Amino acid sequence: MIMLMRNHVGDFEPGCDYTAVKLDAPLVEAIARRAMACRSMLADDPSLADASYWDPSPKGMRARDDAAEAIERALDDGDGWALLDDSLMEGLEAVACDCTKMTISVGGGTAVLWDCRVGSAPVQTVDVGLNELAAKLGHPLGNPLAAIP
Repeated sequence: MIMLMRNHVGDFEPGCDYTAVKLDAPLVEAIARRAMACRSMLADDPSLADASYWDPSPKGMRARDDAAEAIERALDDGDGWALLDDSLMEGLEAVACDCTKMTISVGGGTAVLWDCRVGSAPVQTVDVGLNELAAKLGHPLGNPLAAIP
Protein backbone atom coordinates (compact mmCIF):
# COMPACT_ATOMS: atom_id res chain seq x y z
CA MET A 1 0.00 0.00 0.00
CA ILE A 2 1.31 3.47 -0.85
CA MET A 3 0.72 6.54 1.33
CA LEU A 4 1.09 9.88 -0.43
CA MET A 5 1.59 13.06 1.60
CA ARG A 6 1.63 16.68 0.55
CA ASN A 7 4.91 18.51 1.19
CA HIS A 8 4.39 21.88 2.80
CA VAL A 9 7.46 23.37 4.48
CA GLY A 10 10.36 25.29 2.98
CA ASP A 11 11.09 27.05 -0.26
CA PHE A 12 12.06 23.99 -2.24
CA GLU A 13 12.74 23.33 -5.86
CA PRO A 14 9.52 23.16 -7.87
CA GLY A 15 8.29 19.68 -8.61
CA CYS A 16 8.80 17.86 -5.29
CA ASP A 17 5.20 18.40 -4.28
CA TYR A 18 4.57 15.06 -2.56
CA THR A 19 6.28 12.32 -0.61
CA ALA A 20 5.31 8.68 -1.20
CA VAL A 21 5.92 5.92 1.35
CA LYS A 22 5.40 2.22 0.73
CA LEU A 23 3.58 1.02 3.85
CA ASP A 24 4.80 -2.56 4.03
CA ALA A 25 4.56 -4.63 7.22
CA PRO A 26 8.11 -3.87 8.51
CA LEU A 27 7.63 -0.11 8.13
CA VAL A 28 4.20 -0.12 9.81
CA GLU A 29 5.68 -2.17 12.67
CA ALA A 30 8.61 0.29 12.99
CA ILE A 31 6.21 3.26 13.12
CA ALA A 32 4.14 1.52 15.81
CA ARG A 33 7.22 0.53 17.84
CA ARG A 34 8.65 4.06 17.65
CA ALA A 35 5.31 5.63 18.56
CA MET A 36 4.98 3.39 21.62
CA ALA A 37 8.54 4.30 22.67
CA CYS A 38 7.72 8.01 22.32
CA ARG A 39 4.51 7.63 24.34
CA SER A 40 6.54 5.87 27.04
CA MET A 41 9.17 8.65 27.04
CA LEU A 42 6.38 11.25 27.23
CA ALA A 43 5.13 9.62 30.44
CA ASP A 44 8.60 10.12 31.96
CA ASP A 45 9.19 13.59 30.50
CA PRO A 46 6.07 15.64 29.65
CA SER A 47 8.20 18.17 27.74
CA LEU A 48 8.89 15.65 24.96
CA ALA A 49 7.49 16.91 21.65
CA ASP A 50 8.86 14.42 19.13
CA ALA A 51 11.59 11.94 18.33
CA SER A 52 13.36 11.47 15.00
CA TYR A 53 14.68 8.31 13.35
CA TRP A 54 16.81 7.70 10.26
CA ASP A 55 14.56 6.62 7.37
CA PRO A 56 15.50 6.91 3.69
CA SER A 57 12.46 4.95 2.44
CA PRO A 58 10.16 7.76 1.19
CA LYS A 59 10.40 9.05 -2.37
CA GLY A 60 9.83 12.58 -3.66
CA MET A 61 7.09 12.78 -6.29
CA ARG A 62 5.36 15.18 -8.63
CA ALA A 63 2.05 14.75 -10.42
CA ARG A 64 1.81 14.50 -14.18
CA ASP A 65 -0.40 17.25 -15.58
CA ASP A 66 -3.17 14.84 -16.57
CA ALA A 67 -3.38 13.39 -13.03
CA ALA A 68 -2.77 16.46 -10.85
CA GLU A 69 -6.43 17.28 -10.26
CA ALA A 70 -7.38 13.73 -9.16
CA ILE A 71 -4.35 13.50 -6.86
CA GLU A 72 -5.07 16.89 -5.27
CA ARG A 73 -8.71 15.89 -4.73
CA ALA A 74 -7.64 12.67 -2.97
CA LEU A 75 -5.23 14.63 -0.75
CA ASP A 76 -7.84 17.30 0.04
CA ASP A 77 -10.26 14.56 1.14
CA GLY A 78 -7.61 13.15 3.49
CA ASP A 79 -6.27 16.36 5.10
CA GLY A 80 -3.13 16.34 2.98
CA TRP A 81 -2.45 12.59 2.80
CA ALA A 82 -4.07 9.55 1.25
CA LEU A 83 -3.62 5.84 0.65
CA LEU A 84 -3.41 5.47 -3.11
CA ASP A 85 -4.57 2.84 -5.51
CA ASP A 86 -2.59 1.90 -8.60
CA SER A 87 -4.54 4.21 -10.91
CA LEU A 88 -3.46 7.33 -8.99
CA MET A 89 0.13 6.08 -8.54
CA GLU A 90 0.44 5.92 -12.33
CA GLY A 91 -0.09 9.69 -12.36
CA LEU A 92 3.07 10.36 -10.30
CA GLU A 93 6.70 10.69 -11.34
CA ALA A 94 9.70 10.33 -9.01
CA VAL A 95 11.95 13.37 -8.48
CA ALA A 96 15.38 13.75 -6.90
CA CYS A 97 14.72 14.12 -3.20
CA ASP A 98 16.68 12.68 -0.26
CA CYS A 99 14.44 11.67 2.64
CA THR A 100 16.49 11.45 5.76
CA LYS A 101 14.29 11.09 8.80
CA MET A 102 10.96 9.98 10.16
CA THR A 103 9.63 12.00 13.09
CA ILE A 104 7.10 10.70 15.58
CA SER A 105 5.23 13.60 17.15
CA VAL A 106 3.44 13.13 20.47
CA GLY A 107 2.13 16.67 20.99
CA GLY A 108 -1.66 16.86 20.59
CA GLY A 109 -1.97 13.32 19.24
CA THR A 110 0.51 10.77 18.00
CA ALA A 111 1.52 11.47 14.39
CA VAL A 112 4.24 10.62 11.89
CA LEU A 113 5.91 12.86 9.32
CA TRP A 114 9.03 12.77 7.16
CA ASP A 115 11.74 15.35 6.55
CA CYS A 116 13.51 15.38 3.20
CA ARG A 117 15.96 17.52 1.28
CA VAL A 118 15.66 18.71 -2.29
CA GLY A 119 19.15 19.93 -3.10
CA SER A 120 20.00 21.97 -0.01
CA ALA A 121 16.41 22.99 0.79
CA PRO A 122 14.40 21.29 3.56
CA VAL A 123 11.02 19.74 2.77
CA GLN A 124 8.58 18.35 5.33
CA THR A 125 5.42 16.32 4.83
CA VAL A 126 2.11 16.99 6.50
CA ASP A 127 1.57 15.24 9.85
CA VAL A 128 -0.29 11.94 9.54
CA GLY A 129 -2.26 11.04 12.66
CA LEU A 130 -1.62 7.44 13.64
CA ASN A 131 -5.22 6.87 14.75
CA GLU A 132 -6.45 8.01 11.33
CA LEU A 133 -3.82 5.90 9.55
CA ALA A 134 -4.74 2.86 11.64
CA ALA A 135 -8.41 3.32 10.73
CA LYS A 136 -7.60 3.48 7.02
CA LEU A 137 -5.31 0.45 7.19
CA GLY A 138 -8.16 -1.67 8.47
CA HIS A 139 -8.51 -4.61 10.81
CA PRO A 140 -6.87 -4.04 14.23
CA LEU A 141 -5.62 -7.61 14.73
CA GLY A 142 -3.18 -7.29 11.82
CA ASN A 143 -2.51 -3.61 12.42
CA PRO A 144 0.07 -2.67 15.07
CA LEU A 145 -0.91 1.02 14.82
CA ALA A 146 -4.33 0.22 16.29
CA ALA A 147 -2.72 -0.16 19.74
CA ILE A 148 -1.29 3.38 19.83
CA PRO A 149 -3.10 5.63 22.33
